[in-house]
Amino acid sequence: MSVGSARRAHGLLTAYYLATPLFAYADWLGANVRAVGLADFPEWRAGYYVACTAIGAANFLKPAWSAPLGLIESSTNILLLVLAVVLPYARLIDVVAGGGTPQPLPFTPAFFTNFLISSGVALSQYYRSRFAL
Repeated sequence: MSVGSARRAHGLLTAYYLATPLFAYADWLGANVRAVGLADFPEWRAGYYVACTAIGAANFLKPAWSAPLGLIESSTNILLLVLAVVLPYARLIDVVAGGGTPQPLPFTPAFFTNFLISSGVALSQYYRSRFAL
């Protein structure tokens, strides 16, 4: 990766993190486009938004911190995305095994759109940060 493209990538990811309040506002309006893995946990989701905003500020003020912070955040985000897919199936199995009537799974087109946006940024940030370290 050239120096110019590395700076552009750093600038885009810093802007992405600093735009977190806009994502939080969209989430508040009902369009969860950033923290799909925390949809059922609003307090944790709010904390995640605060942490992402802080990462954006840290990336802006201390660019040298962006790789380790990005690696931590993106790894956490990937884990949350995996849990967002696995946990509904675990709940479904538990309900059916208990003789209950299962609720529909949350896998709508909006869910997959959110999943693709979040996972795309998380994976790009993960690999950029990993190679930078």
